[in-house]
Amino acid sequence: MNYQKEFILFFTNAERHTVSAEARLLWLALLWANFRSGPKKECTADNELLMKRAALNQESFNRAKDELIEEGYVELREEYETSTTYRLIPQEIVFNEKDEVMEKASLR
Repeated sequence: MNYQKEFILFFTNAERHTVSAEARLLWLALLWANFRSGPKKECTADNELLMKRAALNQESFNRAKDELIEEGYVELREEYETSTTYRLIPQEIVFNEKDEVMEKASLR
């Protein structure tokens, strides 16, 4: 994973398609967790640690996680009591899909 490219494309997407501040913070915490776990497509992260890194309480964390999943930035692979396995969707895919949606919406 090219972390610099992911970072740039995520914030380009986030500016164009409005991503909440909480979701941005959580995505950064997930990017960091993925970086720390090595070059894998997915990583398992402790939810408490993610909340601390993103400075979110439980409610904000859940809302941000749901937003990232709903908007196609993250997939949940497995959810455990204290940790979750996440897959960060490559931003080129998110970027292209969101642009296609915007193009289709503007054609109507």
